[in-house]
Amino acid sequence: MRAKLSLPFFLLPVVLLAAEDFESYPTAEAMRQVWQEFDAGNPPPERVEIGTLHGKALHVTAKRDYSLLCREMRNPRGAEAAGLTLTLRGDAANPKDAVMTVILRTEKNGAELGRKVVPLCSAAAQSVTIPARALGGRERFTLLLMFNKTGGTLNATVDEIEIAAAKREKIDGFDRAGDSAGLRREWPEFDAGNPPPDQQQLVTVNGKPAMRCITGSRTYAVLKRRVTPSAPGAAGMAIRLAGAPGNAKSGVIVFGARRKEGEANFAQMQIVPPEKSAEFVLQSPEFANLDSFLIVLSFHKTAGKFDVDIEEVALESLR
Repeated sequence: MRAKLSLPFFLLPVVLLAAEDFESYPTAEAMRQVWQEFDAGNPPPERVEIGTLHGKALHVTAKRDYSLLCREMRNPRGAEAAGLTLTLRGDAANPKDAVMTVILRTEKNGAELGRKVVPLCSAAAQSVTIPARALGGRERFTLLLMFNKTGGTLNATVDEIEIAAAKREKIDGFDRAGDSAGLRREWPEFDAGNPPPDQQQLVTVNGKPAMRCITGSRTYAVLKRRVTPSAPGAAGMAIRLAGAPGNAKSGVIVFGARRKEGEANFAQMQIVPPEKSAEFVLQSPEFANLDSFLIVLSFHKTAGKFDVDIEEVALESLR
């Protein structure tokens, strides 16, 4: 497992249910009965104790360069679960490369549901978000905390491990566009070498404003939109769209996100638009680290018709 373990605006608050707050453990030994070593080849930190953060917390001290704790957890959110949050504090005296990797699995040796690597070189408490949309509907899962460093001693404190249900922040700008000209200002071409679709029309779909993109004679078109979330803790983006009947079989949309224009997408997915409206979710732990990012929407085809209605683009947050 070491590297053997190879993530107008409005926002509704995310309701959290505590899955582990460490308050129920009377002794460190009782806590170690729950937070256990993975196996003989993946040892735990040398010291696993009750610490303090927001009340009782899990405190580890690791001298070995690689150590691991795991426990089975219940999902009180059921189908609504979309990720996990926790509070973490490192230590300024930790080795500079000290990190904790949070991993969610279906079971101890099962499929991975989510992962995030967090530096441990600050003594300031921080909130950590791990998107895991596949957690939804699972009654139980296994949580792994992996600690890595080179030399020295690592100290870390973990508290308030919680399951979160994602809520949406609409970020498409369709409501305020007003008309097709306004829509093109909200969603401009990427740059002179990456033109927009032949037509961008503000239309109404199921009683709500939407963006119709008609590629026309172009085989490649790109739109962009700068997004500044109203609150930190984003876990991903969702897009709802539908393709027109008779679209070319070669038609594909690449739905991506990047920090700025000169960089590659840090997350992206390819979508073949179905004729019936459908939703697609793009997740990455990187969203939670950004105050602002660029949505990139590119249309690809070899020939023929490729028209798409974009009905909604929304930010998913776990806070």
